[in-house]
Amino acid sequence: MRYVLLFLQLFIQRMFYLLVIAALILVLMFSCALADDFTVVDGDTIKTADGQRLRIEGYDTPEIFQPECDAERMLGLVAKARLIELMPGADVIYTGRVGYWKRPIIKVFVNGADVGEILIGENLAVPWAGKQHDWCG
Repeated sequence: MRYVLLFLQLFIQRMFYLLVIAALILVLMFSCALADDFTVVDGDTIKTADGQRLRIEGYDTPEIFQPECDAERMLGLVAKARLIELMPGADVIYTGRVGYWKRPIIKVFVNGADVGEILIGENLAVPWAGKQHDWCG
């Protein structure tokens, strides 16, 4: 029985890795379709053509550059891929505020829907609670 459970655990882990690879392929495919004005950095940050990073207001996604664990990085890549899918045709609204890291705070809407609410609804983000979410706990 122990070997069966070990086998199932390894099988599920490998399937998860395949899902991440598929997400990376989507990132590459859709990055070409992203509007010229913005590049997706991660699930809650975009960059302008001149290099200015913009923080999307209202939600937090897993980190991909300095994650606390592999699961956080993988889910962060999926969130980034999803944001890349959503960005073409999106409306970017500057709030006039600046965040903690001196990044301008923006809102992003797709067909009138808040992109943060979309990602939260798909379990790729959580509402911003004033600090980063623990994705590994």
